[in-house]
Amino acid sequence: MMDWDAPSCPSCSGRGRIAYVGRTSWIETSCSDCHGTGNREDPRPGPRYNAGGFRIREEGEDYDEAVHGPRPPLSEHPAVRKSGLCPMCLGSGVVISEKLIEAHCPACTRL
Repeated sequence: MMDWDAPSCPSCSGRGRIAYVGRTSWIETSCSDCHGTGNREDPRPGPRYNAGGFRIREEGEDYDEAVHGPRPPLSEHPAVRKSGLCPMCLGSGVVISEKLIEAHCPACTRL
């Protein structure tokens, strides 16, 4: 639990847990200063994961589909969702079918 070379947390004296005692009961919780490690410094955050079990890409990290999962469709990009454009045609009014034929967008009323 505690790294023996690191200085101990002053709040919990290196235990990582704090006990609150009342007259007839007690409760023990993780130390809020050291997050249960017992060390004075904050622990390094580990990699974050999304709901699908894939790692969330960190700042400066290259995108790898095997690690980070498949890329979301363009219509799910925050810039597209906030813009108010049609998610199917992105405001052009035209979509291209699987046979590469242009057609009017069925999702919006633009003709």
